[in-house]
Amino acid sequence: MRKHLAVCPHQGLDKSKTDVVSCNKMKLRLFILLLCGNACLSGSQTLTATRVLPLAYQPGNTLQISLDIEVDETNLPDGVIVTEYIPSGWNLLSASPEASRFLPANGEIKWEFHQKISDTALDITYVVQVPLGETGARQFQGKVRWIDVASMQYETTISGDQFTSDGQPVFYNLQFTGDNNQTLNPNALPVDEPFRIKADYASPDGTSQASSQWQVIGPQEKLIYSVKVESGDLTCCWVGAGILKPQTDYIIKGRASDTQNRISDYVQIQITTVPQDQTKDKDGDGIPDNQKPSPEDLIYYGYNSESNLPENTRIISFNNKAILVENPDGYPLTYFSGIEVNSPDFFTPYGVFLTRIEGITEGETVNLRFIFPEVLPAGCHWYKYDENKPEGQKWQEFPGARITGNMAIISLADGGAGDADGVANGIIVDPSGPVIPRNTGSSGPCFIATVAFGSPLAREVQILRVFRDRILASCRIGLLFIRWYYRHGPAAARYLMGRPLLKLLVRLCLYPVVGMAGLILTGWWPALLLELPLLIVWKKLRSGKKRSLSLLLER
Repeated sequence: MRKHLAVCPHQGLDKSKTDVVSCNKMKLRLFILLLCGNACLSGSQTLTATRVLPLAYQPGNTLQISLDIEVDETNLPDGVIVTEYIPSGWNLLSASPEASRFLPANGEIKWEFHQKISDTALDITYVVQVPLGETGARQFQGKVRWIDVASMQYETTISGDQFTSDGQPVFYNLQFTGDNNQTLNPNALPVDEPFRIKADYASPDGTSQASSQWQVIGPQEKLIYSVKVESGDLTCCWVGAGILKPQTDYIIKGRASDTQNRISDYVQIQITTVPQDQTKDKDGDGIPDNQKPSPEDLIYYGYNSESNLPENTRIISFNNKAILVENPDGYPLTYFSGIEVNSPDFFTPYGVFLTRIEGITEGETVNLRFIFPEVLPAGCHWYKYDENKPEGQKWQEFPGARITGNMAIISLADGGAGDADGVANGIIVDPSGPVIPRNTGSSGPCFIATVAFGSPLAREVQILRVFRDRILASCRIGLLFIRWYYRHGPAAARYLMGRPLLKLLVRLCLYPVVGMAGLILTGWWPALLLELPLLIVWKKLRSGKKRSLSLLLER
């Protein structure tokens, strides 16, 4: 049976002298608990506290709030202090049990239970007055401290409802997760891996969420990142790699709008990124440590050492290929990295790249020039990646790109096309790269087969293309082979041109490959594998019979 516990000595009950002494001792212990509050242990499961709060309030009216405190019967507390904080300007009208004190200046309500708790449940109910003219979402907070029989001190936060609103939606409880859905520490967020921010959404009248708006504020209150999410999971957004810098404090803010165009207040939290030595670029030179160019890579592009590279130029070694990027306008490139991508929709002959440009005039359009060690394959397009787009739309072709031979030049606008941070702030973050879309209409070319059989429409070429798209691209080894082929295939195809005898030889070598690919695509390869051992046994038996017959004839 649930009971309301009396507050000693505020209830005016008749007590014996022994009871008064016992109560005074408990008051002393509670006083010590208040003094040592910061040393309270957390995480104990002996007591839980939950708040029940109406989702909506009306200005000028009253609001009733309930606190439900559950106690572990195996370890009943010797004393409890409950502290609740109501919104600024709101007034406490009544409480049951009666509150020990109320401080209007900071909205603090406190209950002190000076006796040993003898029941496993404690209900507190209080009524507050909402000021006239109050608008928006308002937050309630609270905590419970207690002493157990061993004089150990504990503290827990009051959970449950935290917000009430005048009708507008509420966005609250920010959480952070990584690419693999693991929980992240807001005081150690990554800078070279994307992470997700997620909030809880509530509406007093049950309206659905229509969108969310997110911002990241950096030092000197500079807006670093801004995005509006209008599709997919509306309660979260992704902050991509390269947006934030190491060992820096930021403020992350989020708000929601509902289907009636009502907008919540911002919910915000301060976060800190990991130190430089916990990133992929531990030495801070703007290149991941495992993508440093070799001396041969530098010489290939005309540089003797990394120290000779101008600040507007970076070279990386990625997938055993040296790639150079430069800003012809002279702005510094503070970060350049290759990113491995395995997509069922695209071939990425070199991977994609993350580039960060700083020091530009806010809103300016600048160019990036990428130089590759070989000519980019035919059918290559430049695509940009956006983690906040819904599935199927994360990769989109970037029209501001010109691909010629082994060079690609892209135009990026600060805060506009090509800038992943979405803000005209003098910084451009660009995740993009050369890809070959793989679909039924225009998949990447089969270079060598096309030259050998004389046409991309040849039946043999079509079989090999379907085999590549359906079989090879469905596994990691196949994708690695495709990437290797698209690097070396164009040069081999050019060598075949004008050499008819060599083309004939290659064509003869490809016929068995085409035949095997056709068998696999039509589903005949399991039967072939089963029949092959039988054919071998049959041939051996045939050869054995012939040998026996020849011996018999010799006799």
